[in-house]
Amino acid sequence: MAPCERAACRYCGKRVGLFMLEGFGCARRRHERNCSARGALHQVPAPTATLLARQQPAITLHRVDLKASPMYTSLISQMRMLSVTRDELEEFLQKDPAMAKEMMHNIIVTWRPGAEGASELRCAIGRGPGDLEGSIKLESFSACGPAVQDVEVSMLANELAEQKEFKLMVPPDDHERREIFTHEMEQRFLKLQQVAKKMQFQHSAA
Repeated sequence: MAPCERAACRYCGKRVGLFMLEGFGCARRRHERNCSARGALHQVPAPTATLLARQQPAITLHRVDLKASPMYTSLISQMRMLSVTRDELEEFLQKDPAMAKEMMHNIIVTWRPGAEGASELRCAIGRGPGDLEGSIKLESFSACGPAVQDVEVSMLANELAEQKEFKLMVPPDDHERREIFTHEMEQRFLKLQQVAKKMQFQHSAA
């Protein structure tokens, strides 16, 4: 290696020896220490897990009004706030499985029961995670009465129910059953509010 090349800084390539020669190397080593320190200051630190979590868009139960009271909120409005689409539930399962499973006990989803989902859109109440991974236990309503079954999350509809679908869930003539149903929806709404607050706190603390 030529003397002028040995006098060059390993970091920036600048020749720093006297007359650009190696000499004893004192000037070059002093320059390299300074040059290395300057380089470290300009290095971009690798993103930490916390930083990556902050950069991810927050997943929230954005329909749930955290300040609403069941006492002053209509039954249909509560049911709207309890509603979650297929894509939303799949995103929760991917990003926060524990929270998603907690949600499954309180949410309302839509689906089209029957072969290839060709039937009318129906509402169903979540009764918790299903027995198989990626499934939810649903209580659906029909003319024959309520029925509970496991349904894969991927088989749910990606649509929100309208008022007519919500009304099919409410017992029409039996006052006692209607009162029981209304009370259950109020309890679900309060529990989902707590889940939504927990999500909000976790994201703000991240």
